[in-house]
Formats: sequence, C-alpha cells, structure tokens
Amino acid sequence: MSNNFFKKDFFAKIVRPREKLVNFDEILKDRVKNKNFGAKTKGLLTRYVQSESSGIVSFATFDVPPVIVRAKNDLAYDADGREYIDCLSGFAASTIGQCHPEIIKTISEQSRDLIHNFDLPTVPRIELAEKLSKITPGKFEKKVMFSVTGSDATENAVRAARWYSGCQYILSAYGAYHGVTAGTMAMTSKGGMGRYYYPMMNNNGFSYFPYAYCYRCAFGKEYPSCDMFCVDYIEKNMLKGKESHLVEEKGGVSNVAAMIIEPMQCSAGYIIPPDEFLKGLKRLSDDYGFLLIVDEIQAGVGRTGRLWASEHSGIEPDIIVVGKGIAGGLPLSAIVARKEILNNWAPTAHVSTFAGYTLGCAASLKVFEIIEKENLVKRSEEIGKYFYEGLLELQKKFPIIGDVTGGKGVFLALELVKDNKTKEPAIEKTKFIAVECLEEGLLLQLGGYFYNRLTFIPALTITKSSVDRALSILENAFIKAERI
Repeated sequence: MSNNFFKKDFFAKIVRPREKLVNFDEILKDRVKNKNFGAKTKGLLTRYVQSESSGIVSFATFDVPPVIVRAKNDLAYDADGREYIDCLSGFAASTIGQCHPEIIKTISEQSRDLIHNFDLPTVPRIELAEKLSKITPGKFEKKVMFSVTGSDATENAVRAARWYSGCQYILSAYGAYHGVTAGTMAMTSKGGMGRYYYPMMNNNGFSYFPYAYCYRCAFGKEYPSCDMFCVDYIEKNMLKGKESHLVEEKGGVSNVAAMIIEPMQCSAGYIIPPDEFLKGLKRLSDDYGFLLIVDEIQAGVGRTGRLWASEHSGIEPDIIVVGKGIAGGLPLSAIVARKEILNNWAPTAHVSTFAGYTLGCAASLKVFEIIEKENLVKRSEEIGKYFYEGLLELQKKFPIIGDVTGGKGVFLALELVKDNKTKEPAIEKTKFIAVECLEEGLLLQLGGYFYNRLTFIPALTITKSSVDRALSILENAFIKAERI
C-alpha cells in the first residue's frame, strides 16, 4: 500500500469531501441586524446566535424569530412588549392555550410533593396510563409506554411493532414527520432534514408511499373519482406481485412490521386526506397482517374537532402515538397499544430517565380534565369553522390562494400558487406574506412540500376577536403581496 494513504492532506479529503463549509453564524447575525425588531429583542437574538448551533430550527420557521417572554392563551409578547396573535401555540404543545391558570396551579401544587421519580411508578403516572387507555380509539384492552418527546414515542412504537411481529419493514409516507433522532429520521422522510445526517442515515427497513395530498395528487387523479387510487397503488405496487421485497404472496410471507401514518400531515403543511384514506390503510394492515401505527402527536388532542384525528375515519389503530398538547406545554409523550403488543417485553426492555415523569403526568391529567370540562373539542370544531370560513372569503378576493385546507377543527392552511390551473407554487410571495404577518403581529408557519403553504396552529381556546385580527393581518399582507 502506498504511504500516501496515510498522509494528513490525503486523509482530510476522504473524511471531508466538501471543499468549503458555510459560516451560517455570520449569515444569521446579518439577518438579526437588518430585522425590524426592538432593541431588547435584537440584543437577545444576537446572544442566541452566538451561543447556540446555527442549525436551530427557529431561523427556518421564521426569517428571524421573535423572542417571546410572556404568553397568555392566544396572545404572545416579545422582549420589547410587541403583541402577537399566536397561531402556533408552541407547534400544538399549548393546545389548551398558553399558561392556562389551572395548569399553572397543578404544576405548582404537584411541585411541592414530587417533581420526578426516575422511570418509576407514581400515582399521576398510573392514573394517566389508565386515562389514555380509556380515551383513545379501540374497543380492546390496551397498555401504555411513556416517553418524553415525539421522537422517543415514535421510535418506541416502531421498536414495539418489530419486536411483536418479528418483521423488519416499516412503511411511511412521503412528507411525513415522525421525529429527527437517528432511529426516526428515516421514517420522517423529509429530504431537507435527512441530508444533515451525512454521511449516512439509518434507513434500513423503511419503504415509502405517497400521501393522499389531493390538491397535488402524485398520480394526477381527482378525488373522489380516483376511488382512492393511492391506496390501490400501495397494495398493487408494494404488497402484491413476485417482485415485492415486502410480501411473498404465494408463500404467505410478509416482512412488514407496521405502517406508520399521520391521520393528517402536519409538518408537511397541514394536509387533510379523505376519510377513506385511513380506512383503506387499515384494510391493508388487516389483509396483509401488519400493524397500523397512527401518529397523533400534533393532530390529536382535539385539534381537528375530534379528540383524536383518526376518529374522523372511524378506525381502531393498533398503536397510537401521542405527545405535544397532552401536557399543557410540558414535554411528555406515550404510545397506547393493544395489550398483547406491550405484554411480552421482560423488565429492562425499555428505560428512560424522564419517561412518565410525575409533574408532566399530573399536568396531562389536568389537560384532559380541562378539555372535558370546557368542552374544548366542540369549541375546536366551532371556532375552526369560523376561521375556515374567513379563509374561504380571502380566497374569493385573492386568486393566489389556490387551496384552503380546513373544515376539521383548528387544522387550517392556505396553499399559494401563481396559476390555479398549473398550480405552480408561489414560493416568493408566500415567504413575503409570512414575513409581513410576523411584522404585523401574527405568528404562523410557512411550510408545505414546496414552501408555499401557510399553516395555522392556534389553541383550541383562540377567541373570535383574535381570529378576526389574524384574518385582517392576512388580508393586508395579501394586498401588499399583489403589488410586488
């Protein structure tokens, strides 16, 4: 072997093939410097950029994020006192409103007795497991496995499915968001994130299919005349035939452990499929003997006008993944599964220091109590309809709005296009409108498959006056966008 192989300069070319790395630190500092924020906010943002990784998601969610120091229900305030209508609610983590007084009281009272007790039993933990088993879909016995984040929970769901089934493959949809750990990134299938897992991502055992994104059908079909072609595609092209790497039909052999699906896609831009979509996927899971995992982390907890989004389809998933809004803003997640799936692991099969921690479980019990007492699922349906009708009125005024997603609670989005026939994404104007909304005091998300969707994730408790203000800000932003 040539001695050149061991030379430092040669080795450097092997381990770092990119000739130049971009210094995003300076780019983000320039963004902050040129942003129309108050002095306190800009000062804090400068410190933020200097002290944290340049990969922070906030500079992707916004061109420059505000520094929120206080929030109450559907309103938030930055370091300089500027008020914002909060149509993000911590990305659905504060579903019952920011700093709900009863959650604050529960946290205070529980903190006096016990905050945390490792991954060990406590009274709130036991009561919450019983509660989740009772209120999630499925007329069968269930068990719960606690974790802390959504990524933890979806990874646990996949682990449980593979252990129970003895099979390898997991099916997930393009555009899905199921977590960003090494174990979940492959099923998240979002290219913009995946490329940062260089030089390789752990994607062994995953296969993908198009989601039922009817406004932009991957197959060029129209709903409902399509007869759910997307479901037939999965069956005929992935599960049937001698060339399938997933199922050997003649021998009755399947390598599929589970399919994981968001009942409504969230991070991809708030996309609502027909109810028949989930029904079709459930049929496939029954016919081909794999588990159906439904990721309710963001779409659940009343957001869609049902306690769980999968209820719209009337299906009973084998495993449900819950998180975000279940604990009033505290981190907590879990999977709720058929009893037999979680009943054959020996003790020590799973452990996590903060899984099912006492404070989070106490807060979660209070969240579900508040939802029931204040009838927030019904309120989500009603205020969501009001918001949706306002967005439809905007669509009549502005041709750039190609699609309005809504009609199911406060699960709302706009898709902006240059032409309603070609549906060419209006990417630049979407970005302009998102920035303009932030400037005028409206927090929303810019996203979508082509960065041309505006999504609204308000608390179930958002007031009509806040909805009216949000619609007014949006209208003014669209007027300005027409002039550029």
